Amino acid sequence: MKKLKVILGLATTFAMTTAFAQAGAAYTLTVPFSPGGASDSYARIVGKELSSELGVPFIIENKPGAGGSVAATAFAGLPKNTKNLFLGTISTHAINPYLYGNLKYDPNKDFTPVAMVLSLPNMLAVNPKTPVHNVKDLVELGKKKALSFGSAGTGSSAHLSSEVMVMSSGMQATHIPYKGASPANTDLMGGQIDFVFDNISSVLPLVKGGKLRALAVTDLKRSDFAPDIPTMDESGFKDYQVISWFGFWLPKDSDPTMAKEINEALAKIYAKPEFQKAIKQVGAEPVLKTGQDFTSFVLSEQKRWSALIKKLDLKI
Repeated sequence: MKKLKVILGLATTFAMTTAFAQAGAAYTLTVPFSPGGASDSYARIVGKELSSELGVPFIIENKPGAGGSVAATAFAGLPKNTKNLFLGTISTHAINPYLYGNLKYDPNKDFTPVAMVLSLPNMLAVNPKTPVHNVKDLVELGKKKALSFGSAGTGSSAHLSSEVMVMSSGMQATHIPYKGASPANTDLMGGQIDFVFDNISSVLPLVKGGKLRALAVTDLKRSDFAPDIPTMDESGFKDYQVISWFGFWLPKDSDPTMAKEINEALAKIYAKPEFQKAIKQVGAEPVLKTGQDFTSFVLSEQKRWSALIKKLDLKI
């Protein structure tokens, strides 16, 4: 009996030690894109704040590829309750599942939703040497001759932003997919393509530097960083809105208390004026949706983009 008590005592001690080690373990925050972009910048800002609030390190892991699908596939296979946080996007959770024919993850079944954390409008831009000064000019030009537009890749929010405009206006325009936004913007500056939609955080510095001309933003309200640039809605495309959005997910079937802990920390972080300012400096809007609000939003986005992708007959 004494021997049994000793064994049980050791087992209990081991379990408590393991739990304690897990509680103090570092989080890995996976970013499905390369360093330097809006998602990476946000991850590093919020990772530092979460580390401070939760008392554990947050290690940023960049894992780019296939519009975020490489990272999402790897994350979907992680064990539940492990300290891994995924910064998913409109691409990983609302576009790619309907765009890629052989996707290895289910956005709704293979992740535990935590919160929507960020939104980022796109900006429509042209080469400043062209006679196009507004969206109406671009549409009229596209009705007279075939244009070309670039994007960070087929199925990206930038690509679909263009398709929505082209489809609803009767323009003629051919999509040129690039391996990232930077080469697309470079070719636009060089005159090889006619227009792009891209995240405002990427385009605005080029606009301010005189290298591109901004025509519109894709949110329903004007950007605080470019208040003189009209929205697509103001430019004749009623109710036009395409925003890149970001959210946090935990591994599948993770304990709800983990999401609760992170959301409580996020609520404190988002209440800080200095945090709000830091996020807005990268051209983004801090948005916090949790629980059913977040889940419902993702489902509505999936419904919207799956219908458009089907209509365009897009497949990778």
